[in-house]
Amino acid sequence: GFEAVIVGGAVRDALLNRPAHDVDVATNALPEEVKTVFQRTVDIGIQHGTVLVIVPAGPVEVTTYRTDGEYTDHRRPDKVQFVRSLQDDLQRRDFTMNAIAMRRDGSFVDYYGGRQDIDLRIIRAVGDAQKRFAEDALRMLRAIRFSAQLDFTIAEDTLMAIQHRAADIAFIAKERIKAELDKLWLGTTVFSGLQKLEESGLAAYLQGSFQADRWYEFQTEDKHVGWAYFALLQGANWREILRDYRLSNKEMAFVKSVLT
Repeated sequence: GFEAVIVGGAVRDALLNRPAHDVDVATNALPEEVKTVFQRTVDIGIQHGTVLVIVPAGPVEVTTYRTDGEYTDHRRPDKVQFVRSLQDDLQRRDFTMNAIAMRRDGSFVDYYGGRQDIDLRIIRAVGDAQKRFAEDALRMLRAIRFSAQLDFTIAEDTLMAIQHRAADIAFIAKERIKAELDKLWLGTTVFSGLQKLEESGLAAYLQGSFQADRWYEFQTEDKHVGWAYFALLQGANWREILRDYRLSNKEMAFVKSVLT
């Protein structure tokens, strides 16, 4: 009896004919109402409106439509307000290509021009780019990662906002930064992505030397190979730099085996 839509990366990937790894659902049902609909649920982020629904096909994250309060730490909202409006929920998302919803009948809800930007292969912030990046500084690195992963360009105003707020990446946990770099190494255009990393100014606030020109034609299906090549470019200080990104002991051992 409630409204529910698929949102986020799964919709974007469907429009790009790419396989979707995770499917997230948004709903106008409040978290307690979601829990009354399904037999098995887990409260994984209920304070932010997210309930994990256990179904035979696999667990699905179901999140109540919401608007976010202030982001004083540049990482997460201080509070959220649950709403019944899908448009309000989509407005808080990072990029237009990720702010498209798909209904059960396969139709799309696209208030912010996401499908057009996908057709144009452009990464564009939803609304005010400065505000989106002030809310969560990791979104800046996500824009770079998506550009490498999808071979998209970054809209001029979005790139300028990253240049303006690049220093805010220091607020982000190293584990979250590493997760984005894990995916960047697997991109179809790593060289182009690292060029944008330098052009955006983000590289200056991240540990290590990225040397974009040294990544020309680099491509791998193994993130560990990406870290090994990155380590090679660091010279004798590679251990200290990679530890700063919180690589595991297993990952460090792989890198060492490649370099030696």
